[in-house]
This record gives sequence, structure tokens and C-alpha cells, in this order.
Amino acid sequence: MVTKRLIQNSICQSTKKSYIKSANKFNNFVNYYYHKDCSFPVNFTHLQQFVAFLHCAKIQPSSVQTILSAINFIQKSVDGPDIFQHFFINRIMMGYKKLSISHSDARQPITVDILFQLCSAINHISTCTYTKILIQSMFLLSFYALLRVGEITVTSQLTPNPNLLMRDNLSICPSTGQVTVIFTAFKHSVPGSPTTLVISPNSGLYSLPITLANYLRQRGSLPGPLFLYKKAAVSRNFYNNILQQCLKFIGLDQSKYKTHSFRIGSATSAAERGISALQLQHMGRWRSNAYQKYIRIHSFKI
Repeated sequence: MVTKRLIQNSICQSTKKSYIKSANKFNNFVNYYYHKDCSFPVNFTHLQQFVAFLHCAKIQPSSVQTILSAINFIQKSVDGPDIFQHFFINRIMMGYKKLSISHSDARQPITVDILFQLCSAINHISTCTYTKILIQSMFLLSFYALLRVGEITVTSQLTPNPNLLMRDNLSICPSTGQVTVIFTAFKHSVPGSPTTLVISPNSGLYSLPITLANYLRQRGSLPGPLFLYKKAAVSRNFYNNILQQCLKFIGLDQSKYKTHSFRIGSATSAAERGISALQLQHMGRWRSNAYQKYIRIHSFKI
């Protein structure tokens, strides 16, 4: 009982509620069609039919992925096999996604090439030196640290954001150029369990450590949010508006590229480089197989 309670407490309350809701959906399906309650380890025949049922109900692939992640969490908690490694489930989900193109996430990945184009674009959009280096730093860190927009911006200066990165959360090693980011809180994080991400220097026109070091010198030693604009945390609207202007400048469809496109692109790039699932989950601070929704190799061009 103690171990079960500890496992349950390894996920945050919102995730727990989502998992319970998903598990209930599966149980209701098994109960209605097979006249019994579902049990774990899961019956894969029941699970395959459940996925088919969700497809007929026109549930989006991303939502199905979330539901299966919940079922997989319960499955693993009783030492059952990973459902995503099961041949039929794996192939069914591949087919599901291909047949559900109209329901797919329209957001496109930002590639390394697009990233550097965006960093160049801000030089033509703003005349303020500080704004240029601020936005370039945000673009680069968003990509290489797989950031969620809520980790570097606020929706309101009056609304607390516990996930916002602070100045003390980031450091740059002078000798190696490695950038270290400590995430003390983030979406689905476990209180008191920070995650540390160490990013090696990148190649290309815009260097993450050099750009960040330049920004930090201009930012000054003022404590508080990592990214500041007019001595306050950068607002989401301001950041999004700048991104849209940069996208327009380089000729990309603004409806297909959003702030989350940095995270999608970085996850896709990592998958193409052969980064393991475990490493990718750590890099993106995912607590489940939800990272699979972010890999868009079919539309990714370096």
C-alpha cells in the first residue's frame, strides 16, 4: 500500500485527475462491450478494440495518445509491459495518425535553419539593441531547452507564474560554454523535484552561450525573471507579436508557426539525431509518452 501511494504521488494532481478520467473511459468500454471490469496488466485485445472505438468516435490522435499514456502508467505500476512497445498497438497508432490528418496539430516545427532566420529577422524589425538580443536569446533558449512559453513569459504582471524561469535558474560555464538550466517548477512537475538540463554549445550562425552571455551583460544583475523587458517579465503577448512579425519577415505562414513550434522542432530534431526516448523525455520534461506527439519527422527539413 505504501509503494502504491508513493507511485501515485509521483505525478501532480492535475495529471492524476486526467489519468483517472482516461482509465474510467477504458473501463467503461470494457464493461459495456465485454461485460466485465478491465484489469491490469491490460488485455491487449480489449485495448486494440478500444483504440478502434476512439477512432470511430473521431477522437483526435493527440487525445488518444494522452489516454493511452494514462493506461500505460497504470500498466507499468503493476509491472506490466509497455503498451507502446506492443506491435499491434504501435502499428494501430501509426495508422490512426495517418488517417487523421484533418485532426492533426497544424503547428509546424521550427527547424535550426528557421531558428537562425528568425534570429536574423529581429535585426530588421527592431532598432533597440536590447530588444534584439533579448528576443534572440529567447528564441535560441526556447529551441535548445525545449521551453514551454509559460516558462519564459507571463500572461499578466499581476498573476503569479510559478513555472517562470528566474535569473538564478540559468548559468553558463566560461570554460566549456555549457548552458545549465534548472527547472524548479514546470507543467506536471513534482513539487520539490527540480530538473536540470545541461545544453552543449551549438554550431551555426547564432551561438546559444554567446548570445545568452551578451544578453545577461545587458540585462544586469537585477534578480527576478530571467527575461526582462522594461524591468518586468516579458509578456506572452509581446513575445508572440514579435515572433509573428519575424515569421512574416522571412515569409512563413504565421498560422502554422506558434511559440510551441520551437519545442516541436527541437523534439523532432532530437529524434532525427537518434536521441533515446528516455533522454528526450528528460530534455522536454515530459512525464509520459506524450513527447511522441511532438515528433514531426514527416514535415521536418533541416
